[in-house]
Amino acid sequence: IGVFPVTLSVDGFAFSSTQHVKVEFVQPGRVTGMDVTQGAVTGGTNITLSGDGFDITADSICLFGDIAVPAVVRYAIPEANPSLYVGLSLGITFPLNILVGIPVYVQLAGW
Repeated sequence: IGVFPVTLSVDGFAFSSTQHVKVEFVQPGRVTGMDVTQGAVTGGTNITLSGDGFDITADSICLFGDIAVPAVVRYAIPEANPSLYVGLSLGITFPLNILVGIPVYVQLAGW
């Protein structure tokens, strides 16, 4: 894993090295699940692969045997949990308003 310089040879004896050409080896992605129920032999079936470590670019493909198909990325966004963010916002703002806000408001009102 890492970036390495490339050394080329045409005859196996004379080698050339260049600082401008490098090859990067990366950790392969890991497929943890596949979601497909059925599909036609002629193709056209959507298959969802899940996992981690995928390096997705505009020219990424998935290989199924000798058949290459374009990869389409859909990021999973976790569902929002209102009880968490409402509870946290009240837990922070309510005590702050009681301890600081009310005395400041009373002082500003001139009571």
